[in-house]
Amino acid sequence: MSDDLPTPLDFLKAVYCNEGLPLNTRLRAASEAAKYIHPRLAVVASVRQEDMATMLENALRRAAKVIEDRSKVVEGEIIQETVSNDAVSQVELPDHSKPFAHDNKSRFRRF
Repeated sequence: MSDDLPTPLDFLKAVYCNEGLPLNTRLRAASEAAKYIHPRLAVVASVRQEDMATMLENALRRAAKVIEDRSKVVEGEIIQETVSNDAVSQVELPDHSKPFAHDNKSRFRRF
């Protein structure tokens, strides 16, 4: 391009800075120029040492551990767990048979 000719971006800037033009024309020029002035968000690759299969296996192991830990809970009874030094600890579960306290005033009621 020649140095004396304005670039398309310069033309768009001149259009959206011209207060004599209608607002909708200036807004369209500004939105078109914004693509070239402001950076866009880009996708960033995440590089790891592990491959996808290893990450999936690790996630499955963590999920199995959570399921295994949940299976130790028995509703309303005392649970016995073995600790690493072969001692037995007892845990008593709270009684959830009673309903929750209910407030008769709804926070959305207006009267």
